[in-house]
Amino acid sequence: MTLQAPTLFDDPGVVPLTVVPPLPQVSPSVAFFLRKSPAAMLKHLILLEYLPTTVSIVGQTSTDHVVNFLDGYAGAGQYEDGEPGSPTLAAETADRLSEFRTLRCFYVEKDQKTFLRLQEQLSRVGHQATMFQGDVEDLWGAKTRFPTLGGTVVLVNQPTEDVAAFQSKRTAALRRVAT
Repeated sequence: MTLQAPTLFDDPGVVPLTVVPPLPQVSPSVAFFLRKSPAAMLKHLILLEYLPTTVSIVGQTSTDHVVNFLDGYAGAGQYEDGEPGSPTLAAETADRLSEFRTLRCFYVEKDQKTFLRLQEQLSRVGHQATMFQGDVEDLWGAKTRFPTLGGTVVLVNQPTEDVAAFQSKRTAALRRVAT
């Protein structure tokens, strides 16, 4: 007798379980980009569902129909399994909207190896972007780094469990930008 795992089509009341192997021992920032976490899935859903609409709407009244997009934790642009990461999704959106909007993308990645992979990935898909290797929290308050033309769509998701600490730093950075 052969045992077979149930599929979604076998029994509508049974949801198959998938055993996910543990991640290799790497730093938390690198591990975040090896496999989609729930936070990354949400980020990608937001990009897929709302970025095109937001760019279309904000770009109607912005100078030269330019919208700026900042991804503060960009990652490598593609996961190990070939799934597109947020920079690749934003690049695809920029390409689809290019006839009537300009989506200028800014990517920040802290990890040097991941940053190099991001550069390679964006060059493979032919996406022109401004990339910074460093910590978005350090760059956030540097007004001269990011343009003030047009509406800016900012998407920052922190790969950490310490949400309170991140919110405190983000609030301080926003105060620096506002002054």
